[in-house]
Amino acid sequence: MNRFHLSKLGYIVGCLLILTLGLGTLWYSYLVVSKQVENETNTSLALQSKLKGATIEQTLLSSIRHTRFIYATPPVDGIVRALQHKDIDPIEGIEYALWVKRLKTIFLAYVKNTPDIVQIRFIGKANNGRELVRVHRHGDKIEVVPDDKLQQKNQRDYFQNVQSLPADQLYISEISLNREYGEIEQPPWPTYRIAQPVFDAQQQFFGLVIINFNAQLLLDKLTQHTDTFLELFLLNNQGQYLISPNKQQSFSFEYGDTSNWHDDTQAIVSSQVDNAKSHTIKFKATNTVFNISQHLVNMTVTSHVPPLTVITAINHQQMNQQIRQRYGTSVVFNVGLILLALVLLTLYRLYSHATFLRLKVQAEFEAIFQGSNDVIISLDTHGKIHSWNHAALTFFSVSEDTMENANIDQLVQHPQALTAIKQQISTIFSQHSSESLEVHLSSNHQTTRVMSIAFAPVYMGSSTVASVSAIFRDVTDASLLRQSLLDSNKKLESRNDEMQAFVYTVSHDLKSPLVTIGGFADRILDSAGDKLDEKNKHRLDRIRINVDHMAKLLGELLDLARIVKQKLKTDTCQLKTCIEKAQQSLNQSIVDSKASFEITNGDQQIQVNSQLLVQCLQNLFSNAINYAVVNTPPIIKINCFQKDDLLCIEIADNGMGIDPKHHDKIFKIFERLDVGNGSGVGLAIVKTIMEKHQGWVELKSAKGQGSTFTLCIPQLNQ
Repeated sequence: MNRFHLSKLGYIVGCLLILTLGLGTLWYSYLVVSKQVENETNTSLALQSKLKGATIEQTLLSSIRHTRFIYATPPVDGIVRALQHKDIDPIEGIEYALWVKRLKTIFLAYVKNTPDIVQIRFIGKANNGRELVRVHRHGDKIEVVPDDKLQQKNQRDYFQNVQSLPADQLYISEISLNREYGEIEQPPWPTYRIAQPVFDAQQQFFGLVIINFNAQLLLDKLTQHTDTFLELFLLNNQGQYLISPNKQQSFSFEYGDTSNWHDDTQAIVSSQVDNAKSHTIKFKATNTVFNISQHLVNMTVTSHVPPLTVITAINHQQMNQQIRQRYGTSVVFNVGLILLALVLLTLYRLYSHATFLRLKVQAEFEAIFQGSNDVIISLDTHGKIHSWNHAALTFFSVSEDTMENANIDQLVQHPQALTAIKQQISTIFSQHSSESLEVHLSSNHQTTRVMSIAFAPVYMGSSTVASVSAIFRDVTDASLLRQSLLDSNKKLESRNDEMQAFVYTVSHDLKSPLVTIGGFADRILDSAGDKLDEKNKHRLDRIRINVDHMAKLLGELLDLARIVKQKLKTDTCQLKTCIEKAQQSLNQSIVDSKASFEITNGDQQIQVNSQLLVQCLQNLFSNAINYAVVNTPPIIKINCFQKDDLLCIEIADNGMGIDPKHHDKIFKIFERLDVGNGSGVGLAIVKTIMEKHQGWVELKSAKGQGSTFTLCIPQLNQ
């Protein structure tokens, strides 16, 4: 709105002009009123569109926080780890089915407590993008979808788009009518989806967490608080109608209607008024003219947000009616009071401008204050509550009336927390300094939460503290995670100590007596061998054989302990070189058994710890020789091939084979078949070495049909 600067001389001249040029003065008054109403209207339109845009932004930010919270729940990572380790989470030791059950419980509780969430899903990349967990809302009913009704979603656009996103970004869809099996659900209702990609420990895309939100709640919020004389439009990126005064236009594009804002309207004029850009447009079909203000929803997040445009509009006829009403008030005064009317109009303009500025600042502050998920309260020196936001009412489970006369003593029940808060309030009023606190408080569900409290003095003037603002933030998850990390570190240190004690015992307390026993047996055979009968000689030979076997077993146990403890260092080596080193260490056994080798793709370069790979191959070659069919020379076939990001080494033999019921058993330490002369440690070493490389070993075998072991090694640097 424009401010009038009218001097005394101008006032006198104006009065003379009004008296002598009555009609001209009345026409001038009409022009002034018209301009004033137009400016006020345009400013009001700009403010309304900005407030609507802020509402959308706050809603989307809240939806993003919901998605990130669901993504950060432990069962998501637990399911990923379990599926990649034969349905057992190697870190927590929890089965896949239990992780899924926990995630279903979290999804179910979250949907129950969040009205605008319609559906939460965890979708894996495997099995054509099959859903792993799905919870959805049908009316007042919330249910977990059975496993046999979970769908494959790899062909959906959101599934394709999420795969290309980095780990820290989200996918946010357009607002559209919800579809089930490709058809618009009846009765129709709008939705939007937010998804976050899930990656495994190797940073490979595993799947996504996606939430369907009921956009109708957002649209209702926008329309319910719109002044009756204003029209509200909400457009998507193509200019199609999401909200329109003509209800038939809303989402009409979902039914094949090609009409949109750009085609339906024609720009007439645009101008800058009080920092708000005003547009005048005409609807081509009806020739109806509107003043409008547009606001493009912008959000400072790392995610791509599909553009939305909020348009507030007023019909020119409605604005002309306001001009006539206001001008009619001026006409009521006689010609002799026209000057006074102009003065009053000027005062009204100043007051109106100040009011609009105050409302604008108040609206922006209120949007931030009430839209915050943190609990915000203001207290005086006695702890009395002066102001609060909606989150405070929710957290402390009190009504507006209760909060009106509440004191901090009534809200905080924990004595230690209450004492700490009061001390901070007292310090701020006396010393004007503050620091943050971390205390335990009860939420509205009587659940104790860890809250971080930040205090700030509210000054009246330059030095007087009028009140203290306290912001409560829920840091329970961060606190639990911190404690979990501390507990895990303690467990790891304890396991390390146990392993070191075990290695020391094997090295000194077990190995030394074996050396002594073997030495004494050798001396007896050397000194009294001729005097002993065959039976005693046999007994001493058996002692010697068992001592050697025990020494070999202890050596393998030491190898296993060393492998578990040592830090993995990888380099690039040739598979053929590793095979030759393994053959050299088993040279005598290969010659005695007449074993033969067939190697395919032996020139393949592998990113691996070559020493550990040689040990794997040595153990598998040894098993193929030890468990060969009687009177049949072993044939060992080695093949190397690439599978996605894995390099696979396949070792097949023509031995006696392994019954499938023993497949899981033989990879455990001291577990061995009843035939052959194995120690029961070799395959445990193979499994441990593969796990050190973030890989695994697979077995295909049946009794009497030989065995095929496949070493699967991720090649992250290729």
